[in-house]
Amino acid sequence: MSTLARPGFYSPHLSVGPDGTFHGVFNEGYAERILYGSCRQSCGNEASWNFTVIQSSAALGTSTVGPYGIGVDASGRLHVLLGAVAPMGSQANQLVYGTCGANCSAAASWSFVDVSARAPGHSVIGGNETLVVEPSGAVGFLTQGQPGAFPAAWVWCSGSCGSLGNWSGVDTPIPGAPTRAVRDGTGVIHTAFYAGQSAAGDKVLQYARCAGNCGQTASWQVSPLGFLAKTNGWESGLSVSAAGRVYLAYNQGSLASPNADDRRLMVNSCAGANCLDLNAWTTLRLGGTDEGVAGTWLETTGTGVYVAAVAGGQLNLYGCDANCDSPAAWQAVGAVDTDAQMAASLPPDLGSACPGTAVSAAWYPRLPRFAVGDPGLVLMHAPNALVLCPGATFPSSSPTVGRLVSTF
Repeated sequence: MSTLARPGFYSPHLSVGPDGTFHGVFNEGYAERILYGSCRQSCGNEASWNFTVIQSSAALGTSTVGPYGIGVDASGRLHVLLGAVAPMGSQANQLVYGTCGANCSAAASWSFVDVSARAPGHSVIGGNETLVVEPSGAVGFLTQGQPGAFPAAWVWCSGSCGSLGNWSGVDTPIPGAPTRAVRDGTGVIHTAFYAGQSAAGDKVLQYARCAGNCGQTASWQVSPLGFLAKTNGWESGLSVSAAGRVYLAYNQGSLASPNADDRRLMVNSCAGANCLDLNAWTTLRLGGTDEGVAGTWLETTGTGVYVAAVAGGQLNLYGCDANCDSPAAWQAVGAVDTDAQMAASLPPDLGSACPGTAVSAAWYPRLPRFAVGDPGLVLMHAPNALVLCPGATFPSSSPTVGRLVSTF
């Protein structure tokens, strides 16, 4: 593993190509630049990735820019989704699609197109990862909706997506903010979204799906009820097996009416169209109290499932090989990164007002993202440090940096 000493490192996204190559994007600075890199071996070392700036807020003429997903189709072509905030007085946040077919470590190999015109007034800012890339090269994503105000939109392209003319957009009946969208082996698209609050003030996390012809509003189906989850969207994870079993992970937080699952990491799962009925889902708990509060990610591989969850100053990994709706099938793989390991690579008080003299200083993982391929697992996260300087009453928070963890 290694530290990416890039202040402002944030929003990492990973995907695996058909040849086993891992691809990643993230931003750095104050959401100023997008970097891309790829790796085939020794992926825990930054030098193996050859990270390259492929886009920036300055080039787009925006205030900020961030990545919101990366995918690889069956031909090996890369697809990324960017979200950008326009300057004050300008038009709505930009929706930018980027693609590269070969030699993607060279910035000149990338092309970008602003697809905002296909969903006027919509944004992906504040979302998680809803980019869906099909083996054929078709691409789609969900924008952010506002509960009680306007629905999320589905924006898609069936091919030759570097041309705006091949993109379309349609409003869905999803009345909220999608956190992630995934496609199963039969082509069904699944998503989880926050649909506002319950009467008691708890957040409501709902499920929606589209089994085909997703360019038609009526093709999207929404669960009438939701799970209560008093956490943020980026703290939840969603994935689906090739056979269509959906897994949703989130920390429940402390509900208005307390129960035994408060502040626990929940993994809910179901299969088929019955997922629209929340009574058809099975539920289990992983880890200890507050597991996943600062970030959770979930991926399926074959019949197995992996979950990464932040727990204070360490990042834990859990795994299941089969029958993953059963609590007995899960095992704690262990801590894949800790405050001590991070501090050994980069002292947490190094960039503070009191380097080397801090009363206390520690790293805290945030926003884990990982991908699983034939070689193994690659994970990125964005820790920040809390540093208490001599004479200070409260600790200060440092900008996030990056961490790379790999099993090969």
